[in-house]
Amino acid sequence: MTDRSDLFLIRDIPRFESIAAHAERYPELEPTSAEAYLVLLRVASGVLAWRQRFVAEHGLTQPQFTTLMLLSCEDHGPAAPSELAERVGVTRATMTGVLDALVADGLVDRVPDPDDRRMQRISMTEKGLHRLESILPEYFGAVSRLMNGVAPDDRRRLAGLLADVGRCIPGEANAPAFTPPTTDPVAPAGPTETTP
Repeated sequence: MTDRSDLFLIRDIPRFESIAAHAERYPELEPTSAEAYLVLLRVASGVLAWRQRFVAEHGLTQPQFTTLMLLSCEDHGPAAPSELAERVGVTRATMTGVLDALVADGLVDRVPDPDDRRMQRISMTEKGLHRLESILPEYFGAVSRLMNGVAPDDRRRLAGLLADVGRCIPGEANAPAFTPPTTDPVAPAGPTETTP
């Protein structure tokens, strides 16, 4: 059974009038902020719950799936376990357990660090790559269907707005800024005009 104790389980978001009524009692409450926050929590929890079910159906946990995704995107070779822990958003101890399971399944290997033989780095095996490639078409198709309710022209704007929220999360001040890709990824780079 999936543990959903960390997910936002309210099915019905309170009506705006109800939120506004609370603002009369709590002056710190800004109704439009609270409404947007509740909708964001509800949608994010639903998306995370769906993703958790999806990866579980493929015999993986979310940290394992995310680790495989990161390793498949590495351009600079095997990754250090500490780097993976930071990028996945888990502790180093948790990442050790994630990697132990992936190694046991033959999906990743621990290899010596070429610069420091006392250290290890993590690389994906052929089996891991094949496993991931067998999952991704279904996963990407589901993600595309999930976003069908948002017009194509609004998706980048949505990503930017969510990134703006992310930069205001307490403790996330050092999070990297979100920069959407250019509209035309093959546009030639040239001098930019600046205004005084």
